[in-house]
Amino acid sequence: MTKTFHRILALVLAIIIGYSIATNLYFNQRYLASKYGSERLLSVADTVAIINQIPVGSTLCDPAKKRKRKERGQYDYIDTFMTKRELKITNACPSGSYYIQPKFKMAIQMNDLFPIFTLVKTPPLDRPMTPLLETPEAYLYKIE
Repeated sequence: MTKTFHRILALVLAIIIGYSIATNLYFNQRYLASKYGSERLLSVADTVAIINQIPVGSTLCDPAKKRKRKERGQYDYIDTFMTKRELKITNACPSGSYYIQPKFKMAIQMNDLFPIFTLVKTPPLDRPMTPLLETPEAYLYKIE
């Protein structure tokens, strides 16, 4: 093998490794910004703070409470083991119930190598609601 071939091979490998490092850093930055940036996901601590604003024994609307989540959804777990406010969590969303709407949700797209994390705005619930509380991460509504 010639000296020129070794140099070309080393240059190609350096370019591939540099590209890999750059893309990994880019996707790590996007992921960390979605968890800790100004436009971030709703954390457990945020959810606990919002649930503590809801009266004891109230009904909390969770449209995602279906299939496997029917028994232990996120709000069930937080209320049972952390806030202990004896909330009734339902996906039916009756009038007078409360609804926590996160401002953003994680859209996970898969490609051939690794997931791509993107934040998207959460669409509003298609019901008449009265806003009760706004935090940097979510809204608390009472369904009319």
